[in-house]
Amino acid sequence: MLSNSKSLNNLRPRERLLKYGAEHLPDEELLAIVLRTGTAQLNVISLAQRLLEHFGGFRALLAAEASNLQRIKGIGQAKSCELLAISEITRRALKESLMQGPTMNQPKKLKTTASHD
Repeated sequence: MLSNSKSLNNLRPRERLLKYGAEHLPDEELLAIVLRTGTAQLNVISLAQRLLEHFGGFRALLAAEASNLQRIKGIGQAKSCELLAISEITRRALKESLMQGPTMNQPKKLKTTASHD
């Protein structure tokens, strides 16, 4: 399905997401889609990589406060608000999943909820 890496590399992250699905994009490209733009010195994928490296991954990035996010060059009020909103949406989605019946005694559901990879 993704065997033609040359044609895959010619597509931008949003195009790849629509064509192949979000699960086929690396972390920095998923984040770049959300960020939309980089800076004059840094393209959006490089900015996404910098954020992921600075925070050590999505978990810490999505747990960060606005002030910590805005310390990163290229992350202002708008981008920090978007990241905070995504964090809250994710929290609420997980809460809904956990509230829809017993999870702890259903290993398959627990595994799906805990390791959505």
